[in-house]
Amino acid sequence: MAADTRTALIDAGRSFIAETVFSHESKLRLVEHARVAGYTIELHVVMIPEDLAVHRVASRVRAGGHSVPEVKIRERYGRLWALVARAAPHCDTTTFYDNSTVRGPRVVARVVGGVAVGHLEWPSWTPRALTDRWSS
Repeated sequence: MAADTRTALIDAGRSFIAETVFSHESKLRLVEHARVAGYTIELHVVMIPEDLAVHRVASRVRAGGHSVPEVKIRERYGRLWALVARAAPHCDTTTFYDNSTVRGPRVVARVVGGVAVGHLEWPSWTPRALTDRWSS
């Protein structure tokens, strides 16, 4: 249903914001569709290490939130980074945030039209799909 809504918004030329894990090829197609339709696309990528993603879901469950099986978290984590790297060139800007500390998110990289700009501060745990595509 959400995918149909996003497609309808693009086809109508309406602005919108979408939040996603970005672990499925359909999200890349969404970005490509929006680009062809003339949208300005800002991609904000909030990064955490894989084990921390598992831990945060477990914490959410203990607080009464919904569960996601660990194997599914790890499968999604493994898929999403290559898709993000492929999507960034279709975006006007892509900003990467390290959200692995209690201090909160900090910008670690910025990509404009697929090209890294400024100093890259990738955390040591950054997935290779990103560091191989954009290195310091």
